[in-house]
Amino acid sequence: MDPKKIQAVVTLEPPRTQKEVKSFLGTTGYYRRFVKDYGKIVNPINKLLKKDNEFVWTNECQKALDIIKQKLTEEPVLKYPDFEKTFTLTIYASGYP
Repeated sequence: MDPKKIQAVVTLEPPRTQKEVKSFLGTTGYYRRFVKDYGKIVNPINKLLKKDNEFVWTNECQKALDIIKQKLTEEPVLKYPDFEKTFTLTIYASGYP
C-alpha cells in the first residue's frame, strides 16, 4: 500500500456539502468490494443526500467516516485457503447457466 495514499485517507476531512458527500461516496465506493458491509457502514452519510434534508453532520456520520477510513487503510490479509480446515465461500449466483 502506498503510504502517501494512506496518509491522504487518514487526513480526510468530513464532507461539508452534498457535493462533497457525493465525491466522498464516489471515491470510496470504488473500493466497496473490499469493504464488508460498505453500504451499511456509509448509510448515515448517504442519508445526507436525500432531498429536502438539512445537511447536519452527526456523530453517526463521523463514526461511519472513521470506520471507512480505517477499513481503507488497513492491509487486507489474503492467502490461499487451508483445505484441511472448513471455510465458507460467498459467491454471486445469477439465474443464467
